[in-house]
Amino acid sequence: MDIVYTSLLVHQLCSKDSCSFHQTMVLPSVGWVGLPQRLPLKAALIRNEAKKIQKRNLACWKDESFKLPSPDDPEKNFYLLEYSGSRQAAEDIERVRKLFGDTKLSLHGISYGTKIMSQYATMYPKKVAAMVLDGNDDSNSDIVENAENLARSAHQRVTYFTSVCSAETSGPSDSEYGSQCGIEDPSGCLNSLNKMIHAPEIKDDLTWNANGVMKKIMRFMYRDVTQAQQWCEIAEDEDFEELKKKLSPKFTEASDCATAKSQPTQDDCVFGNDGYVDIMGQGAIPQNLVTAQDYYMGAYDEDTFVENLMGWNKKYPAYGTQIPVGETIQWYAAKYHWPISTPLSPLGRPDVEGLIFGQMSDPFTPYLWTQKMRENFKGAHLLTSRYFNHGIASREYDSECYDHMEHYFETGTVDFSDGKTCENESLIGEACSIDNIARNQLCLPSTSFPTGVPTTYPPTFPP
Repeated sequence: MDIVYTSLLVHQLCSKDSCSFHQTMVLPSVGWVGLPQRLPLKAALIRNEAKKIQKRNLACWKDESFKLPSPDDPEKNFYLLEYSGSRQAAEDIERVRKLFGDTKLSLHGISYGTKIMSQYATMYPKKVAAMVLDGNDDSNSDIVENAENLARSAHQRVTYFTSVCSAETSGPSDSEYGSQCGIEDPSGCLNSLNKMIHAPEIKDDLTWNANGVMKKIMRFMYRDVTQAQQWCEIAEDEDFEELKKKLSPKFTEASDCATAKSQPTQDDCVFGNDGYVDIMGQGAIPQNLVTAQDYYMGAYDEDTFVENLMGWNKKYPAYGTQIPVGETIQWYAAKYHWPISTPLSPLGRPDVEGLIFGQMSDPFTPYLWTQKMRENFKGAHLLTSRYFNHGIASREYDSECYDHMEHYFETGTVDFSDGKTCENESLIGEACSIDNIARNQLCLPSTSFPTGVPTTYPPTFPP
């Protein structure tokens, strides 16, 4: 008898008053945590936020609700957070397995589920019948390396799609992504616009933060091909007056998102939306607690915390949008001044076979982590998709890779050579827009979703 565990996520109890983000925090997929209206980043602003993060983390650690009295000794307490990491989740899976006798488990992990499934396979290799790890999490426990990998990956995703959009590098006219751009050098154009947006002539008059404006310019440029050339002509001529005119109706009259009661969907409210993000409902709190326990090398002094974040933002700017540093802040901040950890050993066993999947333009887990997971599980086979999502969504979107996975689960055999790369079922421009990239979203074929690209996570699997 096999039991398949899919995308297991451990949800800890948490006191909203002590562990929740402070009022100005937003989710990393939306923007920089705590500083949505005051960018670009400056050391003094990060220092101010660092003090709030330290206070939040220590309050969470000390919260009385995590103390569990021993049923055998009233003087003794167990502390839940010391047992909230991925290793403990793997131990719980083993306890469940024993209830079924001497059976082996078929493991299927996606995203964070890959950390738990690979942890189980590392600890109990003889109890694994089959293993599929898809959209792989980090197999090591160094939070600094983890954070930089996230920033590096997000930067590459933005610059890659912009490069492909260039008319100089795209393919035939019937398949080129460049047909959505209408400009020869989108990267150079965006860099020039970013410099203008952050110049005093423009930035001092904006009611929004400059980087949020830059994100939105990206989306307007690639949504309307007829407008793209106009933006780039303004950048080439450094015409600040014309840029002010073009910005005015779209940005200076932005609605007050910070006071919205529920999440709006109109374009005016996609940035600086800290007031309506329901963090407690998004799983950020348990994610932080697990991260804090699983990793080491967190910052315990303000200078280190500030210098690392400023350094990553400078090294991976993504045309000034700060998407990369926004993707890394939640995880790096989770370890800031965290008192006690139980870091994992490097995940992997040479004697465990299985499939390791990865998507080269994954928005949430860097493809680099898939490569490292395969390196650690030397008996596994690597299968790479050129697709743009986080995990194999279904046969409809990534049929070749999906068929290999299905064959493996049905037969227990691998029907491809290690290191195979699956072709895309859809062209980049059809499946992933700059709108998706600027929001760091999932991308699915527009032909399947004519009214818009879904952005929910995790993807829906067919029965």
